[in-house]
Amino acid sequence: MVYCDVSITGLGAVLMQRGRVIAYASRQLKPHETRYPTHDLELGAVVFAFKIWRHYLYGVLCTIYTDHKSLRHIMDQPNLNMRQRRWLDVVKDYDCEILYHPGKANVVADALSRKSAESSIPTICVKIVVDSLLVSLIKDAQIECMRPENLKRERIKGENTRFGQDSRGLLTRYSRVWVPMSG
Repeated sequence: MVYCDVSITGLGAVLMQRGRVIAYASRQLKPHETRYPTHDLELGAVVFAFKIWRHYLYGVLCTIYTDHKSLRHIMDQPNLNMRQRRWLDVVKDYDCEILYHPGKANVVADALSRKSAESSIPTICVKIVVDSLLVSLIKDAQIECMRPENLKRERIKGENTRFGQDSRGLLTRYSRVWVPMSG
């Protein structure tokens, strides 16, 4: 599944597989693209996703979700401008289905273009839920690697005093969770 959306300043797409986000991409609109109609920008977001993830999507049946209703009928339209014709040549290379998810139903695509409440700059937010089992596995691996006999193998001897700890009890370095190489 690919979720595509357009904001005032850019294009965004999320690639999902089995309900999980596996890739995310966005780019800022070029100055001439800011004058494109919304319909063209939405199709441009789809083409952008196809171009950067062609190795994932080529030869696979994929579903495109967009919040722009008229893209469902883009293949049937008789009068297209040159830009749309060129982009449809890219889309026709893929086995895809374009579906419309209205308003609130298209949560992922909607999150791509939502503005942050505390900032006037548009931000892109994707919520990633970390399973508590994963957190406990990382915590157990960190405890195992911090034992004196494992410090050399983990190549952190002398560095182990520079770790912090977050609210979940995980060791962090530079405010990022440290994931041990072994364990």
